Amino acid sequence: MALIRTLFFILLSISFLDASSKSIYKNSIELGASYGSFDGSIMVGKSGNNLDLKKDLGIKKYKSHLISILSSSFKNHKFGIKTSSYSYSGKIKLDKDIIYNSEKFAKGALAKSRYDLKWAKLSYRYLINEYISTGADINGIEIKSYLNNNRYKKRELIPSIAIDYNLPINKELRVLTKYSLTPYGKSRYSDFYGGVALNLGFKNCSCLNIGYQLNSLHINTPSFKNDARYSGVYLAIKVGF
Repeated sequence: MALIRTLFFILLSISFLDASSKSIYKNSIELGASYGSFDGSIMVGKSGNNLDLKKDLGIKKYKSHLISILSSSFKNHKFGIKTSSYSYSGKIKLDKDIIYNSEKFAKGALAKSRYDLKWAKLSYRYLINEYISTGADINGIEIKSYLNNNRYKKRELIPSIAIDYNLPINKELRVLTKYSLTPYGKSRYSDFYGGVALNLGFKNCSCLNIGYQLNSLHINTPSFKNDARYSGVYLAIKVGF
């Protein structure tokens, strides 16, 4: 992670050396879905145990991960809103006593658990040149965690800085990379995406986005701690208007 942060800031500094090109952004809407792996840990309540989501709570079943992105731009400025949702569930026979949200669950008990994450990102990008844009995001996170009938909800606002690359290979194909992170703080977020955009040849600049993404979330408060990591393939249709 330290190496990635160093590289990020080097690229960010270099990108400000050229700000002469006009914006190529257009208004667009993107609808997609992702499928991949998920892991992490959670602690609920000041006296709660730090629990591995897979090993301790049995969360393995993948339910859904849907993404929508709406963007609007003028000149060298681009604004966007991205929403996504994750939902995982599982059940397990506990192999030890645990405390979750001030409630004790005894060893040998059957525990049914669920982890839901809703994420809304407000973004701003400034086009440095035809390949690079930089800016910032505000990530609104809502986590709902369930263990049997015990439920807990946590909301958090996490800012991050970002850099995007758009490299045209030809008229039909572009390579995209996007990276944002929160460098410091008790609550942090990072998001990396790499993929290609394939022009479908339809009206209104339709294209197919195919890529791979890595997300990590870290929240550390006195009554709630959560480390979550997601990685998976991404497929979406983007239409300009």
